[in-house]
Amino acid sequence: MHRELIATAAALLCCARSPACNVPVFRYALEHWRPDPYRVAVLHRDALSAGDRANMAAIEPFALVRAVDLSAEEPPAWLGSVRDEAGGQTLPRLALLFPAASGLRGRVWAGPLDADSVRTLLESPARSELARRLLEGHAAVWLLLESGNTKQDDEAAALLRTELRRLERTLRPPRELYADPDEPDSAPAADARVRFSMLRLAPNDPAEPVLGAMLSGSLAGLRQAGGPTAFPVFGRGRALTALCGAYLDRERVEAVCEFLVGACSCEAKFANPGMDLLIAMDWDAALAGALRAEQAPPALVGPLAMTPVAATSETARAAGREPASAATAEAGTTTRGRSCAVGLAVGVGVVAVLGLGTLLTVRLLRE
Repeated sequence: MHRELIATAAALLCCARSPACNVPVFRYALEHWRPDPYRVAVLHRDALSAGDRANMAAIEPFALVRAVDLSAEEPPAWLGSVRDEAGGQTLPRLALLFPAASGLRGRVWAGPLDADSVRTLLESPARSELARRLLEGHAAVWLLLESGNTKQDDEAAALLRTELRRLERTLRPPRELYADPDEPDSAPAADARVRFSMLRLAPNDPAEPVLGAMLSGSLAGLRQAGGPTAFPVFGRGRALTALCGAYLDRERVEAVCEFLVGACSCEAKFANPGMDLLIAMDWDAALAGALRAEQAPPALVGPLAMTPVAATSETARAAGREPASAATAEAGTTTRGRSCAVGLAVGVGVVAVLGLGTLLTVRLLRE
């Protein structure tokens, strides 16, 4: 375990230092980094009904969906052991899998193909609140996945609460957020206050089965350290890293926050660590003006109220192949045209990072 925690993430070693732009990482990610799409397999043997297809259409705006007829075709390789897990279960049944770009295998969550399961898949109180805060401008929302040990969980929450309040007072945003970007001594603009917050997630919370499964399933061997685990979530719901045990301390919390508030120095999403969470939000519409300061933020789109849109998964089903990889979705992301590099070179220490299905870590070097 110790050797794993001191291994350097190879994915970040390819990044070379270059001058950074003035946009903070959290803002650039919110405006430009589209989430990697989760995959949903709909397992069935008999013909799907109109209601079944309506439920599938409700998911398609937010995930890559493919119907798999277990009686007529060889299941795709990416389905893994999910087919065997469906044995003895009532069909049709849906199974949620991690994005292809994450490298994580296995089922995240599964349930019958009905309106209740679709709602559970797409909506939850914590994800709704998470999206609301990110759209309000929080640099990061720290999700604390509790262990069930009340003493440890409360101590971790107190540490985070204290450090995040302190960092809100001491961290300075990049110059772009200042009233006069050309004047280093000018005060930050009125809306440039750095904000962090925390949400606590109880283990096996019945209201958060999908969120809990995404977080737990992404941990690989890290959970062996025991205790609560903190996930700093930024952008459009991207968990940058996971800190638990002795690695959940002031130094590493500060290093992560400094990185997120610091100038974006690597605009390519794939060159940065992290894993996206499934959140049913039309981020582009919210950022384009659906969210107003004087209005309540938009609720997550409900499966019974959304209008189906053309989806990559529909084409994939017709062609009989795996839904397009996350790289396809990322290809349409807008960039500012700057050539920047380096992902995570701020702060001190070693942070455990989510990536490619194994425990990766990044050494944080103080600039």
